[in-house]
Amino acid sequence: NDWKKQRDAVVRIRAVSDFIISNCTGTLVRTTDKKYKPYLLSAMHCALRGAGDSLINDTLFNYWTFTFNYQSPTCANPFNDSNFNKQIITGSKVLAHSDDRGGELGSDFLLVELNEIVPPDYKAYYAGWNLDVASQFNSGVCIHHPNYDIKKISTYTWPLSFEAPFQTSPDDTHWETLWSSTVNGHGVTEPGSSGSAIFDKDGLIL
Repeated sequence: NDWKKQRDAVVRIRAVSDFIISNCTGTLVRTTDKKYKPYLLSAMHCALRGAGDSLINDTLFNYWTFTFNYQSPTCANPFNDSNFNKQIITGSKVLAHSDDRGGELGSDFLLVELNEIVPPDYKAYYAGWNLDVASQFNSGVCIHHPNYDIKKISTYTWPLSFEAPFQTSPDDTHWETLWSSTVNGHGVTEPGSSGSAIFDKDGLIL
């Protein structure tokens, strides 16, 4: 209940690349001009070619789909999701990316702009962000679509730390997170969670 706004910023992504279709997660982000542009933050590795480390052709982003509000009142996956609202936007264009082979040489980010404005009845939230990396972040959440499922929430109550996940990674490019057990279970990230944002205790993207 404390994360309803941030929940409504998170979308499920069906990403089309040269040879495969993959599932990822993205988060709508607020712009400094407060114009509610449909900017969405995800991971560069969701947009790599099936063979090689380069970004897919720009045309393929027109076939990406972004599903809003694919969520349930409980954590359990429903047996049938036909009653869910299918609020979908198709297509986007790339604004920026980390150009780092999906994280091996950098921070693995992708910023796209959706091809259309998010309809008001989707009740989408545009998440704010925090550029402070000097403070210690002791608690927060990640909201994501593991394995293309309905939204799940994972909680951290241990301090985040900087990590270089690959031998080729520069220092301080990734957050290392230890997920905590809660009354609803021990939620972790999985394939499909790629691109999801880490929120601090104030609900801002780190």
